[in-house]
Amino acid sequence: MEKIQEISLGECRELKDGKVDIPTHMLDRLNLRDGDRLVVIFIPERNQLRVMKVEEELQKLTVSCKDIYETTSGITQKLVKAKVNIVHTTGFCFVEGKCIWEGFLSETEEGTLENMINEIRKMENVYNVDLKKV
Repeated sequence: MEKIQEISLGECRELKDGKVDIPTHMLDRLNLRDGDRLVVIFIPERNQLRVMKVEEELQKLTVSCKDIYETTSGITQKLVKAKVNIVHTTGFCFVEGKCIWEGFLSETEEGTLENMINEIRKMENVYNVDLKKV
């Protein structure tokens, strides 16, 4: 029988003094070194942490909207048009009767995020848009 190709690595580690040692073989594969910039994203609903190497400044964009079906394509088109880098996204989630989308983004060109946010705010089914530096 053929061996199944693994798509992820995992190890149980111990928290010591509020820190977790990441195994060297994982750091090597990510090409991580002391002083590298990382983003740590906590997803409370899944009780999950994501840690990723980033080179650029990140912004967290949160959009609250009425209807996922009417809003998804509009937001997606605006993200593509703005040519932003999406480092992480929650996708669309329903929270307290509203549809929420979150993404951690970086600009490819100065001012693209602000222009994109203004366009998203004008969308009919959008309740609120928030952008904050991470």
